[in-house]
Amino acid sequence: MSYYVMALKRFWEFGGRSSRREYWMFILVNFLICLLIEVVEAVLQMPSGTITFFYALFICIPSLALQIRRLHDIGMSAWWVLLYFIPFIGGVILLICNVIDGQMGANRYGLDPKIT
Repeated sequence: MSYYVMALKRFWEFGGRSSRREYWMFILVNFLICLLIEVVEAVLQMPSGTITFFYALFICIPSLALQIRRLHDIGMSAWWVLLYFIPFIGGVILLICNVIDGQMGANRYGLDPKIT
């Protein structure tokens, strides 16, 4: 949960680096929150996606910033995030990028997040 909160605190920080653990823990907590929201919507008999829409708006910028910092951790430019606009293939390429371990030591985007 601390990684989720850390990503929210750094929501406007598009520079620097984020570790693989920080990224995947954020994704896990985000997934669990979405499941919880769906359950709440079902219990309250609300149309599916009512609360989810507002949560998606809330989490959009922090998710983008975290994805960019994750790309920086493996030494790639933030422009690679535009691969999401290529159906299927772009998402697969970025999934592979998110699984790869970050560069050891400092790179042009900052210090190694595992050390600091």
